[in-house]
Amino acid sequence: MGGFFNYDSPLISGLGKLADLVILNLLTLLFCIPIVTIGASLTACHYVALKIRRGEGYVIKNFWKSFRENFKQSTVIWLVVSVCMMFSIYVVLFFNVEGTMASISRGVLFAATVFWGFIACWVFPLQSKFANTIKNTIKNSFLLSFKYLFRTILMLVINLLPVVLIFVLTFQWYSLLFMFGFSVPTYLCAMLYDKKFEELEEMILQSQAEEAEEGAN
Repeated sequence: MGGFFNYDSPLISGLGKLADLVILNLLTLLFCIPIVTIGASLTACHYVALKIRRGEGYVIKNFWKSFRENFKQSTVIWLVVSVCMMFSIYVVLFFNVEGTMASISRGVLFAATVFWGFIACWVFPLQSKFANTIKNTIKNSFLLSFKYLFRTILMLVINLLPVVLIFVLTFQWYSLLFMFGFSVPTYLCAMLYDKKFEELEEMILQSQAEEAEEGAN
């Protein structure tokens, strides 16, 4: 019985991870309140979720580290992505012109909305893990979203699930969203992109090693 309750047992490890996700969710919510900081908060959420997935570090310390270091770029990325998505959604919903061209236009705008949704699935994880320019981070998000299309669709569905649950669940169940609405979807997404990020990390390390070798010669 003692082994079942050991620190490294699946039960204790799972409960510890659950507690970390609650803390992460509360931090993400808190830092999203000013609205303009949502991008930095989501970036930090992805940074910590991947750390939890890999069993590395502390939630509060890692969250603040990522939030502080990525604040400027994440804020610009958030503004670009959110404005483009909201504009596309607004036009799709309130585009009043009728006829064939209207249907085509709505289809194009809907595709644009999905396009930005795909980018949003990858842009904050990439920003949280890899140093790059804003332009290249958005560009790489676009490339990865279509390279791993099935994963991207899953990530989009996972990220939209809490929004759907707001309209499906009764008010009594909102406490679950309060505790896990950001952190659990982000953690599930981290499970989907973790292996791909490991591959990217290996490629970067290999490239750096080759450059260092060339410089030495």
